[in-house]
Amino acid sequence: MQRGWNRWSPAARSRGASPTAVGFAQSRGRGPGPGRRGACRGRRRVRRDRHGLIAVEGQVHPGRHRGAQASRTGREPGGAGAACQGRRTDHAAGAAPKKPAGAGPLEKALAVKGTASEATGRRYPTRTIRQIFGVARSSLYAALDRAEHTEELARARRRPGPKPKIADAELLERIRQVIKDSPFLGEGHRKVHARLRLKEVHVSRKRVLRVMREAGLLAQQPTAGPKKTHDGTIVTDAPNRMWGTDGARFLIGRGAEAEWTWLFITVDHFNFDPIGFEVSESGNRFHAFAAVEAAVRERFGRVEPGVARGVVLRSDLGNVYTSSFFTKRVKALGLDQRYAFVREPECNGVSERFIRVIKEQCLWAEEFTDLEDARRKIAAFIQRYRHEWILERHGYRTPVQVLEQAVELAA
Repeated sequence: MQRGWNRWSPAARSRGASPTAVGFAQSRGRGPGPGRRGACRGRRRVRRDRHGLIAVEGQVHPGRHRGAQASRTGREPGGAGAACQGRRTDHAAGAAPKKPAGAGPLEKALAVKGTASEATGRRYPTRTIRQIFGVARSSLYAALDRAEHTEELARARRRPGPKPKIADAELLERIRQVIKDSPFLGEGHRKVHARLRLKEVHVSRKRVLRVMREAGLLAQQPTAGPKKTHDGTIVTDAPNRMWGTDGARFLIGRGAEAEWTWLFITVDHFNFDPIGFEVSESGNRFHAFAAVEAAVRERFGRVEPGVARGVVLRSDLGNVYTSSFFTKRVKALGLDQRYAFVREPECNGVSERFIRVIKEQCLWAEEFTDLEDARRKIAAFIQRYRHEWILERHGYRTPVQVLEQAVELAA
């Protein structure tokens, strides 16, 4: 090799290829040729056409540019590249088509493994299955092992975090022993956790809850009470079918002198009409019943036993509505009192919705100086609501208009 030769120097590029490149070309059976061009004389000329495809004059390198010659010949009318151009257009429009699930050789081998031949009635040998589908034995058995033990592996998968000192199986046995030794019945997971701590078994309460829930050892909750008969509809198609009653608190005065005051209302579910209300300093059972009594006087003109027979009164489970005074007086008027279900305020949604309206439009917007001022302003708002508040459900008519039309149709 020539001393001081640098094949990357400008002089080397001007003179031609390096001696190493020339020797390599001679060993490959190619002529040295002049300069760098001679070392590459054995290669084919490569150029691109207007479609961006690579066309090679002569032999194509194995494994590269499979459609090169086809793309070149495809420019000729009726050439063999027409089909190739169509295939190129299809692939250029999107990604390569995905292989459908279960279409691989391993999936097919797993499907055949364990089945029997219809002719002989014997199972297909594993060697025959591997030879037909071209699957390695290790891959086939690994897939079978995964398929058989997927559920077991999922159960045995270690939870994140440090490994507990007491396994779940051992903890379950100790919990069963605590329940068996307890002199009482129906103890929950909190007492079981406390008894475990007394026995120097230190585990978290939530873990005890999880283990007892999985084993079905939690105390059963009583389901006393009448069966739910609510069908999801609380709006009636005629007046005096169902009423709803509820209460709310608001402030009278300003600053440190402000005092809480109660408002009780009774609303007809048919036309959302507030037919009775009561404003008082205390929210006891007497004032709650006064709102219902005012509604009976408004609709029936008098208050006497059995006058409101056939009307359902819906309320929540507040202590004023479950008191003996309220329930007896309501029953004496002929009202059928029914309570909203626990944690389902939608059962009393009509009165709840009116409470929201009167809070936003009156109780939170007005300033009341004393109790009489509050009664006067609330009464004025209720009258304005009955004659001017339009209801979308009734074709944007007021509650009074809806009631008058219902009375005319009934007559």
